[in-house]
Amino acid sequence: MNKKLIISTLLIIILSLGVKNVYAAETLDVPQNTSVKEISDNDTNKENKEDLTDQKDKNESVASKDSENKELAKEEDKENQGKTKKFFSKAQKGDKKQEPVQEGPTTEVLVDSDTIEYFPERHEFEAVGNAKVTFPSENSVLLADKIIFNHDTNYVKGYGNVVLIKDGQKINGEYIQVDLNENNALMTNPVLNHMAIKIKAKQGIVYDAQTEALEGNVTFNDKVAYKFTSRPVFGFDKPMMDEVIPKDFYFKEKYDNKWRLKAKTIIIDSYKDRDIATLKNADLYIKDTKIGSSGKMKLYTDKEQQYIETNMLEMGSLRNIGAFVSPGYVFQTPNASTLKLGPALTYDHEIGVGAIGRFLTDKNRTAFGWGSSKSKFVVRGEQEITDNLTLQYGLNSYMNNFFLGSRMPKYGFQFIHHKDYDIEDLGVKFSNRFVGGFYRDWGDSNFSTTKFAWQTSTGKSLFQYKNLDSKFAMDFGLNLQTHAALYGNGDTMGLLRAGPYLKTQYKSWQQYIAYYQGGQAGDSPFYFDKNFYGKSNVVIGESLRICKYLTLMYTATIVVSNDTPDDRMLQENRFYFVIGPDDIKFMIGYDAYRQNASMGISMNVGAENSEVEFKRLILNDPEAIGQKKKSDKERMAAQKKKAEEEKKRKMADPMNRSVKDYDDYNPSFNMMPGGTMLTPSLIRPPGM
Repeated sequence: MNKKLIISTLLIIILSLGVKNVYAAETLDVPQNTSVKEISDNDTNKENKEDLTDQKDKNESVASKDSENKELAKEEDKENQGKTKKFFSKAQKGDKKQEPVQEGPTTEVLVDSDTIEYFPERHEFEAVGNAKVTFPSENSVLLADKIIFNHDTNYVKGYGNVVLIKDGQKINGEYIQVDLNENNALMTNPVLNHMAIKIKAKQGIVYDAQTEALEGNVTFNDKVAYKFTSRPVFGFDKPMMDEVIPKDFYFKEKYDNKWRLKAKTIIIDSYKDRDIATLKNADLYIKDTKIGSSGKMKLYTDKEQQYIETNMLEMGSLRNIGAFVSPGYVFQTPNASTLKLGPALTYDHEIGVGAIGRFLTDKNRTAFGWGSSKSKFVVRGEQEITDNLTLQYGLNSYMNNFFLGSRMPKYGFQFIHHKDYDIEDLGVKFSNRFVGGFYRDWGDSNFSTTKFAWQTSTGKSLFQYKNLDSKFAMDFGLNLQTHAALYGNGDTMGLLRAGPYLKTQYKSWQQYIAYYQGGQAGDSPFYFDKNFYGKSNVVIGESLRICKYLTLMYTATIVVSNDTPDDRMLQENRFYFVIGPDDIKFMIGYDAYRQNASMGISMNVGAENSEVEFKRLILNDPEAIGQKKKSDKERMAAQKKKAEEEKKRKMADPMNRSVKDYDDYNPSFNMMPGGTMLTPSLIRPPGM
């Protein structure tokens, strides 16, 4: 089975923990015809209004001697008595000859604070004390100890305890500058807490469609360990006594082997149906020891992050191909899928060449290849249809046959409905499985037909014992397994077997042994599908943790009844070596029966003290990362619904209706000195 390198697995976790939400700040997309409304107490409004009126009179006397405009200004100042002040951006200012701005889509910018003061010499409004700026159309809120708005430069600046809230997501910082002209923002020392992770950087820069963080790291807020275990054997990864063997066998709950991932540059790109992460010069460390690195690595995933594909080197083993090494190149295929292809160097008793490929979607995984050592084309795949229903297919590869072991037809496919039940009242674990498929057998006849089967497995623990002083534990119980199959040629096969099992643990030595005795009626017309375990067999499993860095495991099935199709007593014979510290294990195995090697990695990531460091983190189109783009029809329907809701909101707003009514019989109400018209929906008539 193909396995990715360790550094790829780490990055998968980082991505799945919420890279799509890692950003320093959000773009404040405010059009240039922006108005800002102040909400303050009457005393403050009155004092600030007088300062603003004096400044306006001075400016108008210098800028123009047009008496008509002066009269208009005085008249408006008189009407504005008792009405709240407004901030307005540079784009809304104009000379006397400027045509009135037509009404159109405008983004409101609302300001609220304990005190608001206008400084005419700087053309700035300064909000101090619980300062708050709201951008309703952007669903964004800016909080700070002090916020300054300059209507000449169109800059909004926040100082001290800065908090930017976008769609419920908070980003904290020390200082922020929002440029309403270029629709970008700059935040110093941004900190983002999202679920189990914290992102800190020295500087965050937000553009219209890009967010960039410089010199920062990602750490984990909680002490939860994210465990990834490949190919567990007989439940040995969950020992009966955690006190003797570190919890979950491979890993300690707490450990000193802090891992660090250091990347010079991390780039996250968002596309219509997928996201792509690019890492440049990434190195993995355990404490101060460097254990892996990559020059330039790409990770491809769908929007829901159900699968991950990388351009990393492939190493593994496939029956009928042998052991292989392949560089691998990833192609983006339709509907968020990927296709990885690459030449391969193979070995199976002799060195050969070939090709290895893999097709991935969120529901499908298909591996295929060819090698000159065996000169056979191999396909093995699985398509998830529902949570319990899957389609398996293969060519010259093994397919799952439940407790009867993996078996290899020449080619075939099968639908499998599998569901597990845990009946707590009875202490019974029950598995129910239905299979239906079509297969072609090996041999000269090339026989092929359909197969329908019903399989069950039941386990019941009868006695459990644990003694921590002697470091010994045991679990004794019974197993019951059934198999009934009907074939397209009319043949049937029925199998019933049952027997006791015993699982023990003494210190770091774990053991599993089970005996099955049963009976069989009928037989399979396929050779590959026959009962190779006989009517009576013994299943054994051994696991010995020799030291912290090495564990040996072995499994076998021994036929006692001597009634197998191939007259072999030893039907399963597998060896495993587990190497590495407690927080990361490399598993190397060999199946002597199927002559197939396997490799795997078991890791503990996300624990405290671990981190990801970066020099530069770039998020292109951050709002689209992890968000599937809607079709034109879906987008138009969403826009229509939003417009209808906005229309209902405005109709239900008596203040909004009052503005429209007042504007109808007093057209000059919304005219500012100099002829600039303010959008009616952003102002209120006197006394309202």
